[in-house]
Amino acid sequence: VSYRGPYFSGGYERDPSNAAPTVRGFLSDNIEKVLGKGVKISTSGRTDACVSAKSGLFTFATFQPIESETIFLQKLNDLCSPVMNVADMKQVDNSFHATFSAKAREYLYVLPLHKSDREKGPMLAETIQVFLDSVVGEEVDYMGISQGKIETKDSLCVLQSASCCFCTTESCPTQPH
Repeated sequence: VSYRGPYFSGGYERDPSNAAPTVRGFLSDNIEKVLGKGVKISTSGRTDACVSAKSGLFTFATFQPIESETIFLQKLNDLCSPVMNVADMKQVDNSFHATFSAKAREYLYVLPLHKSDREKGPMLAETIQVFLDSVVGEEVDYMGISQGKIETKDSLCVLQSASCCFCTTESCPTQPH
C-alpha cells in the first residue's frame, strides 16, 4: 500500500480535532465499502501525520468471500485514488500478522529545507549520518515515541541500517507518490 501523507492525520488513532482520516481508518473504511462488512486491519509499521509511504504492508481479516482479487483491487483502488494505492494482495495463513510477521522495514525520510537553508543541507545530512551510525546495530525501544499507542508485543527493535543524504527536489532518490 502506498499513500500520500499530507492527506492523513497519522496511522492509527484519530485526533478528534483533526478532520483528516488516519491511514488505517481510510483503508478500513474503503475495504468495508467493497465487502459490505467490517474488517480488522493490522499494519507492519507506524506513521505520523503527513508522512507518505511507498510500500506498506497491511493485513485484514474478513469472513466475506473475495471471488476475484483483481476485481477487488480495482474497486478498492477506485475508492482510494488518488491518495492511496493498493498494489497487490494475497491470501495468507491465519497465523500471519503484519505487525509481528514482517521481517524488515525500510524508511526514507525526506526533510525539506527552506531555500535560504539549502547551503546547510550537506552539513546537516552529515550530522544526522553521524548520529545514525551511532545507533545502527543497537537495540532501540520505540515505545517512548509511540505515546503508548504502539500495537506490538515487543517495542524493541534492532536498527539494521540507516543513511542520510542531502538532495534537492530534482535529485532526490525517491519521491513520494
